[in-house]
This record gives sequence, C-alpha cells and structure tokens, in this order.
Amino acid sequence: VSGSAPACEPPPLLVINEVDADQPSTDTGEFIEIANTGGSSADLNGLRLVLYNGATDLVYSTTVLANVMLAAGDYYVVCYGPNASAYCDQTGVGGSIQNGNPDGIRLTSADGSVIIDQMSYGGLPMITTEGSSAPVDPGTAGLGVARVPDGSDTDDNSVDFIVNCITPGASNIAADSDNDGTADCLDVCPGGPEPGTPCEDNNANTGNDVIQANCLCEGVPIDCEGTPGGAELPGTDCDDLDPNTADDVWGMDCVCAGV
Repeated sequence: VSGSAPACEPPPLLVINEVDADQPSTDTGEFIEIANTGGSSADLNGLRLVLYNGATDLVYSTTVLANVMLAAGDYYVVCYGPNASAYCDQTGVGGSIQNGNPDGIRLTSADGSVIIDQMSYGGLPMITTEGSSAPVDPGTAGLGVARVPDGSDTDDNSVDFIVNCITPGASNIAADSDNDGTADCLDVCPGGPEPGTPCEDNNANTGNDVIQANCLCEGVPIDCEGTPGGAELPGTDCDDLDPNTADDVWGMDCVCAGV
C-alpha cells in the first residue's frame, strides 16, 4: 500500500483537575473538575466519579456521569451539596465532599474495572494516592487544590497539585499579577506584604508592628513597663511604693506617683 498514512487524533485523556472540598463555615461551594487534556473528544457517559473516605479506604459517594461528549481541552464540573453555581455541569450524589487528611477521588470506567485517574488530598497516603498525596484544602474562600500547570499529570499527586485560586470550568493558573508572592485571589495588599506580616512603623512608642487590614504598618502602644500592648498606660492605676501617698497613677511621662 502506498500513499500517506491517515492522520490519527490523539486519544482523549481525562484527569481529575481541581477540587474544592472545604469552604469557611458551611460548605456551599464544593466541586470536582474533570479536564480532557487529550486531543479528541471524550465520552463521559456512564463513567463513575467515586469518593473515598481516607480513614477507612471505603467509598462514600458514587456519581455516574451524564451523557456528555467532552471536547478536547474542555472541563466538566461536578458540584456537591448545595452548590448550584452557573459553572456546575452536574450535581454529585451523596451530599458533601469530605475535607481531607486524607480523603480521595477516583474516576473509573462505567463498570469500575478501569481506573482512569485518581488522587488524594490531605497529605497522608491512602488507596487513591498516586505517588504522595496532594495538600489539604485549606478551607479558605476562593482556594482549592488544583493541577498547576493545568492538567499536568506526573502520577504524583504531591507534585501535580498545589493550593491555588479556584477556577471551576477554566484553566488552572497560579496568578500573581504583581509578583509579590501572594496569589491574586488572596492579595489584600497588592505589591506589598499581607495583613499580619511583621513590619516596622518607625514609632519608638509602639511595638509588635504588623501590617493591618488597611495595608498600613502599625504597632500597639508600649506601656510604662515596656510591654507592647500592656495595660500599664498613662492614667491607669499603679503603685509608687510610697506609703504616704494614695490614688497612684501613671503620669504622661510614665512616672508612677500618688497624692
């Protein structure tokens, strides 16, 4: 036979791409994102998304995926609990996603005989772990665990997944627009240190200086005994150790004196 060989599309390749299992207080935004990183459409019909309890390695939820052809490079988001966001393509069964330490997820064929992809999160190994476990979801609004670079799969969950800003239904990008070391979704103080970071406010009368919620560096007053944030402030009671005086108070010059 002569002539050119027929062009063949690369096969579909499905991965568990992003997970948000934990939010502050009541979990209302849980989801699992599946990505097709291959070169052709993938038939999701009947595939199983199976959730495992890391303490027992037992299944606590199985969702059968809908009759969907997932295009190459596209994403399919299964939401759990009360999450009914616009990005949800399907609602998973079994209530909420467990929060980790560890817990796991497995994507299988319709009969369960073929493991298409699997991962665990929470730092400890379990039945669904590839390599070492992905980090635990911190439970912070806007954060989950995601493959970065998007769709990367080295068969080691600890290498492939990082804590990242959630992007359900879109590419995972570790965005830090101002290159200050803080992800954009958490960047309260763009271009500078974040609230709670130690700093120096150049005020000799304060101590324990930290960046505040307004992004300014401020400390707490140092009291008359040299303690930052202490209670021995001018105008408060003290003891001048003089038995001939009473009503001792700290003066503005931090001298304790009575009358």
